[in-house]
Amino acid sequence: MSDQQHSLSLLLQILSFLFFWCAAPFALAGQGPGVKLVSMFGGLGTDPGQFRFPLGIIVNSQDQIIIADAGNSRIQICDHDGNCEAFGSWGRAAGEFINPHGVAVDSKDRIYTVDTHTNRVQIFDSKGNWISMFGSAGSALGQFHAPGDVAIDNLGRILVADEENYRVQTCSETGQCTAFGSKGTAPGEFDWPRAIVVDSEDTIIVTDRYNHRVQLCDEQGNCDVFGSLGSELGQFIGPVEVALNSKESIIIADRDNHRVQVCDRQGDCWAFGKLGSDPGEFNRPLGVAMDSKDRIIVVDNLNERIQIFEVISTMQINPGLNDAWYNPATDGQGFLITVFPVRKEVFLAWFTFDTERPPEDVTAFLGEPGHRWLTAQGTYDGDTANLTIFLTEGGVFDAAKPTATTDLGGYGTMTLEFADCTEGLVNYEITSLGISGEIPIERITPDNVALCETLGSP
Repeated sequence: MSDQQHSLSLLLQILSFLFFWCAAPFALAGQGPGVKLVSMFGGLGTDPGQFRFPLGIIVNSQDQIIIADAGNSRIQICDHDGNCEAFGSWGRAAGEFINPHGVAVDSKDRIYTVDTHTNRVQIFDSKGNWISMFGSAGSALGQFHAPGDVAIDNLGRILVADEENYRVQTCSETGQCTAFGSKGTAPGEFDWPRAIVVDSEDTIIVTDRYNHRVQLCDEQGNCDVFGSLGSELGQFIGPVEVALNSKESIIIADRDNHRVQVCDRQGDCWAFGKLGSDPGEFNRPLGVAMDSKDRIIVVDNLNERIQIFEVISTMQINPGLNDAWYNPATDGQGFLITVFPVRKEVFLAWFTFDTERPPEDVTAFLGEPGHRWLTAQGTYDGDTANLTIFLTEGGVFDAAKPTATTDLGGYGTMTLEFADCTEGLVNYEITSLGISGEIPIERITPDNVALCETLGSP
């Protein structure tokens, strides 16, 4: 390469780098919340951090990204900057692969893989050291025909999307399996069950690739369905991998629409992405996963790269949230919330009870001896308010004396986050008592929802 060619190549690399980091902070086009590209790595090749036809993806408890690098017959373990280590090579021996498709991790961060050509499940420790395997080609229980994905349920059982047997198998580590499904179009039937994930209540969520839909099933194969063939929101063309965020929304790699869709259980979806090779564009997104910060990590298959996106909330705190809120699980307690938009502040009154019940012989002149009121106040930005909890004490009912006092140093801290105009989340920490927790809240009545939705549009 001449000096002139070398200089031109270096200039193009710099421009590409600057374009990526300048473009990243902006929300990409899509309906629903926006997304921001925060990181991207990869490229065609065989070095660590490069890929050839990457497919399945999962994130472990350490936020490491584990990728089935199918064309290189290996698994890569990467950080979010693309620093990777690989294990595996081409072959049929233990620890080898021929076209590995799906990956999963369990509570110990052990890695599970399925391989469409060797028709087996392999189990590795978190570093990629081989532990065991089961499976062979066939249609009997514990055998597979082009398995596409693997997941671990809350009991530690291994679930396999057994694509060309048109079924889902639930297996032990020794390969003892049960199954549901057959070829067809009715609920509980499949035309290539391509990928699989399990929610907190052991609902088995399966992308039904050539039926262009998603099925939500119990282990007996009773399934609810959403989706159909098409390019509208909630429609799919060959959906592939599936993941869940912290709110258990369903994230789907909509392969031949070259986009990612985020859906609720009824199939109401929003999407981002389009066909292309620029940052934020896709050429056949095949894999999706979520990290601990609810960032969406996408395997951009034919662009041979990984893209990581942050979801930008469209919810804005506004006076339409002024209302009584509570957690139905702790009825009789709750919050009164008031938003002051000019000052960009939130005031919250928390009606609750003491951390322990008072003795039976304790009485109160007014109210109940265990009743407690706390207040909190602070500023907000977007969908989140950061509040200081205050304790006021020393007063008497409807009397000026003795004078009540408030410790302005604060009694604790609270974060108030709204997913939308009907649901929110309170995170609190009362440092003096060493207690903290999380409380999902909803409105007691929906009277102000319409006002909130009008005022809350950015």
